[in-house]
Amino acid sequence: MATYGNATISLRGLEEARTLVLVNGRRLATFASGSAGVNVNVIPLSAIERVEVLKDGASSIYGSDAMAGVVNFILVRTFDGVEVGLTAGSPTTAGGGQNGKFTLTAGVGGDETSAFKGVVSASFEKDRVLFGKDRSYAKSALNPPYYVGTATGSGNIEGGVIPGVYPGADRITTPAFGASPGTGYGNPNAVSGTCAAINMFDAGVTNKGAPYCQYDSAAAVGLVPDRELANFSGNFAFKLN
Repeated sequence: MATYGNATISLRGLEEARTLVLVNGRRLATFASGSAGVNVNVIPLSAIERVEVLKDGASSIYGSDAMAGVVNFILVRTFDGVEVGLTAGSPTTAGGGQNGKFTLTAGVGGDETSAFKGVVSASFEKDRVLFGKDRSYAKSALNPPYYVGTATGSGNIEGGVIPGVYPGADRITTPAFGASPGTGYGNPNAVSGTCAAINMFDAGVTNKGAPYCQYDSAAAVGLVPDRELANFSGNFAFKLN
């Protein structure tokens, strides 16, 4: 299952929904793709000063999402200058899966005597999609007798059904659940040996002895999804007296 770059924290193995993640003592929104946890990848690494971990449960203070504990990321408040980071990675085999990351941290007022202090941090990440077709071990879900798997059905033609002449026809009030009287009639392309014309393959014969086609979906599966992540954070302070 693809995580789309989501990275969560789970203390005591109680799942990410029971570990509260804070930034400078404030809550963050949970990940947008169905996860109940906070994606810590959105916190710029170069902007983190320290991490405080409350290992005891704090549900009485914060609620049930802090049952396993609390992790508080403290961001840098004083910084002078500019720091730039650039990383890039690529698999040894061509076809996709390359990734890169750019980070920038800049600040003024690092001197304790400064009246104004400000730190900004930004980062951008990019992952290039990698499909099953780009790797020899994943381009097909068919490797008999070890495994045979597809993400779709058999591509059979269900065939005609004559009312009153099929299993369960006499059960007007309680029809046969899951009965498919038309299955097993095969696929016309399999009969003519042209399964490849519809991006399928010859899968043998059905329980009625009819040849049929089946779709090998492994080549279209995304091993690494196409992903972009950008984030920005800032801390500013002004000493009045």
